[in-house]
Amino acid sequence: MNAITKERIKLFIKNPLDNGLTRGEQMELARIALASLEAEAVMFCISGQNVDSEEHVSTSKAVVDAWVEEWNQVDGSPGEPLYKTMPLYYHAALPAPVVPDEMYWQDAPVEGSSKAAAYATGWNACRAAMLHGKGE
Repeated sequence: MNAITKERIKLFIKNPLDNGLTRGEQMELARIALASLEAEAVMFCISGQNVDSEEHVSTSKAVVDAWVEEWNQVDGSPGEPLYKTMPLYYHAALPAPVVPDEMYWQDAPVEGSSKAAAYATGWNACRAAMLHGKGE
């Protein structure tokens, strides 16, 4: 799976013609967009003037709607209501890649092909150990 970073998306938005997304990045971006569109509110709160949001939060939209209706009757004036029900969403952070990408000797940060090959071999051995770690 290709992980797409915020920096990569910002670069694409800034200059899409020079910084095209790979097919894998496009698919990952589509998955992220779909997940955000399918998100459901986990709690609801009252939004408006002079609201202590910590005390006026509920997992029930009906409860918050009742509070809003009551508060608007007491404090409200004709026209736009002072208070509204606001949904709160939980956005999970994307998981960070746990295992580094495979390294080739050409990519090793050392001078000389034999040192680079040894470095890449060690890197890939650690990577393999991470991938096949104990399932405790």
